Amino acid sequence: MNEGRGRITRRPAGAAGVKVVSILSGKGGVGKSVFALNLAERLTALGARVLLVDADLHFGSIAILANVETGAGFGEYVRSGVPLERVVTATRHGFDVVAGGETEPTEPDVTAVARAMERLRREAERYDLVLVDHSSGVSEAAIVMAHASDVNLLVLVPEITSISDGYGLYKHLQQIDSNIDCRLVVNRVLSGDEAEFIETKFLAVCQRFLGHVPGYAGKVGEDSLFRRAVASQTVLARLEEQSFAVEEVTSIARHLLGVFGGAVSKGAGDAENSGITINKTPAMADIRE
Repeated sequence: MNEGRGRITRRPAGAAGVKVVSILSGKGGVGKSVFALNLAERLTALGARVLLVDADLHFGSIAILANVETGAGFGEYVRSGVPLERVVTATRHGFDVVAGGETEPTEPDVTAVARAMERLRREAERYDLVLVDHSSGVSEAAIVMAHASDVNLLVLVPEITSISDGYGLYKHLQQIDSNIDCRLVVNRVLSGDEAEFIETKFLAVCQRFLGHVPGYAGKVGEDSLFRRAVASQTVLARLEEQSFAVEEVTSIARHLLGVFGGAVSKGAGDAENSGITINKTPAMADIRE
């Protein structure tokens, strides 16, 4: 481990305090950020107090997808050390977000990222869960944040490049620390059989070449509801709460809550009554990320 990684101490899933969940992918275009937004909403609906952090400092889209106006974001939190309360924005869905912040030409120093993750655990004490939506692929900053997390959700889609890059990311994480908790989310599948096929093949390759396999958090099917939600800058449940897509994301949310057991409270506030500022004109965001 380099100096930045060596600063990180990950606690067991049952330990007290806020839980940090990273959402990663080996490549772009897998719907990771859309999934992260809807997972945050479903966790909130189940009673958790959730903060969603956009850790993509170059092309972050969470603020656009959530339809909120933000000022400083995670970039400033990492580079300038501003207090967490200065970069948090409430949403109408009951959870809070931290936007990516201003685009910078270079990645932040890994030591600064490590320190920011330690601060995040301390300063996010009023939340039960912090979801960290990473940039796609492998970077030093992403590796530090992943190893600072209690659970890592690795998002795949039924494409050979996604599976290959996902394996490469998982291998890299494992080589640094084989105890890291990674779990697959198979996104945009056409059927349960397709999800099972991808999971089985991915685990078989990991077992053969790494001797270790990730867990499995669940699947999300291809559904036009996602495109409609993105176009409206809202979450799935706002459009069709009883849809199969919402049910699948809810299942993954329940899986996460089960991982942490009683450590996550069930006392979140009313998701309908958050004070926010909404953009006047909805924007068309990219459904694929």
